[in-house]
Amino acid sequence: MDAESAHIACTWQYPPPYHVYGMGEDAEALAELLNGSFHAVFLFNNLVGYFCYGESAQVPAGRAQGLYPEGWVDIGLAMRPDLTGRGKGLRFFRAGLAHTVRLFPGISQRLTVATFNQRAKKVYERAGFIPGPQFAAPNGFEYLVMHRRLRENPKL
Repeated sequence: MDAESAHIACTWQYPPPYHVYGMGEDAEALAELLNGSFHAVFLFNNLVGYFCYGESAQVPAGRAQGLYPEGWVDIGLAMRPDLTGRGKGLRFFRAGLAHTVRLFPGISQRLTVATFNQRAKKVYERAGFIPGPQFAAPNGFEYLVMHRRLRENPKL
């Protein structure tokens, strides 16, 4: 993710209840997008979304509850707001998963989604993710941890 893409992503605003996914237009959000764990996704030179990995993909309340044990790659993602809810999520997500497997070969994958987000949960289930623990966060939202074990990783 470069600075120009990060600035653009910081301006993305999602309608309620999806607003929880917005980064915000402040220095802290910009710094997070530029921390090295975010990967911009372009289509025809237009920013259409991003993927992130590791702590950036975790919800702090879940981390505080010990729901992110080591041995997994955590995945976070966002699509540009005008592209969401239009049947493009599974293709976008599968492309990101292919990139994830190249970056983290043989490591099982995990993600966290707000429980109200039925659209995203449906996409993740179609991609082979299964539900795990659920938890509440201080922002008033409930979250669900989902995972996909890779066959090449017999330790998990």
